[in-house]
Amino acid sequence: MLILTTLQTLVPIAQLALLTPAQPVNTAQPVNTAQPSAPAPSAPDSPSAKNPQLSPAAAAVTLDPAPQASAPPSLSSPAEDREPRAILNLYSDNQFAADFKDAGGEMSLLRSGANLSLLFPVLERSQIGVSMGYERWNFDFTDATAFDSLKGDPWQGVNRLDLTLTFSQEVSDHWSYVVGATVASSYEDGAQFSDSITAGALAGATYRFSDTLRVGAGAIVRSSIEDDALILPLITIDWKISDTLTFSTNPSTGRRFLGLTYQPCEAWAFTGGAAFEFIDFRLDDDTDSVSPDGVGRFRRVPVGVEISYIPSDQFRVGLYGGYVLAQEVTLDDQEGERVQQEEVEPAPFIGLQIQWSF
Repeated sequence: MLILTTLQTLVPIAQLALLTPAQPVNTAQPVNTAQPSAPAPSAPDSPSAKNPQLSPAAAAVTLDPAPQASAPPSLSSPAEDREPRAILNLYSDNQFAADFKDAGGEMSLLRSGANLSLLFPVLERSQIGVSMGYERWNFDFTDATAFDSLKGDPWQGVNRLDLTLTFSQEVSDHWSYVVGATVASSYEDGAQFSDSITAGALAGATYRFSDTLRVGAGAIVRSSIEDDALILPLITIDWKISDTLTFSTNPSTGRRFLGLTYQPCEAWAFTGGAAFEFIDFRLDDDTDSVSPDGVGRFRRVPVGVEISYIPSDQFRVGLYGGYVLAQEVTLDDQEGERVQQEEVEPAPFIGLQIQWSF
């Protein structure tokens, strides 16, 4: 299966891969982001080179601006002059109930997660990134008899764990690269953990055209649960259009919007955009379940806005919301053969995320 997500990569893996381990371009001034995600360290004098952000095993990246009074030493500085950095993200969003298009029943979803990104300087112009994440997807089905003719509730709680390790290096004033490996597990409560593990590798490079424009490209290759290997081409753009406006294809950990960010002052930022999100997970192996040891798959395309309040260099709070334009629920058996697939009507969502850098 080939999935092209040139605008953003939803899996935590992708996040840690596109820019230097952790940083977006700030519209007003250099900013401190939320996850180490980048295929390559930014040049010392570039606006985005002065901050970090992440997402693992999915891995990590962001679009969330957070002002910082003094930027850390650039990658060209000796390792002993650069301190380790950490970014913690907490987020939760609720998607309201919507009917299935061509079947009876409805579905709502509550997703919550935490992500910790660590950056360690090694040698000159190099750093190692470690990203760890956990997400809980609580599905709430009502009378979804197309999937479960008896209870109308094919699955409920789904867990996702991911871990990503990356090495990034700035090889010149313009070029930088990142390589890494990732491992993840997605499973319903009661499923066999060992049957839910996937692994992959990532590589990418970034070219800095100027202090206001960086473009990167790369790919993630990852195994899938009862499906062909997943290939995610990655394209990143960080363009500081003006002192207050930035265009970026680096999603944040929570809603992971990609698009335009307007930051009129240090304390406030407004982001509008879209995303593509998906999760594949192993189902409960209980013989009474809808498909013992089978596979559940969920995809959605949200669009919306995020309002961020940045009271200090280390802390940021974001309120986001919008509309899920398209979503699809799929049930496969333990061999990956299709059992049922249904589309869900559009639905509104709202969420909150908190970022702490230390």
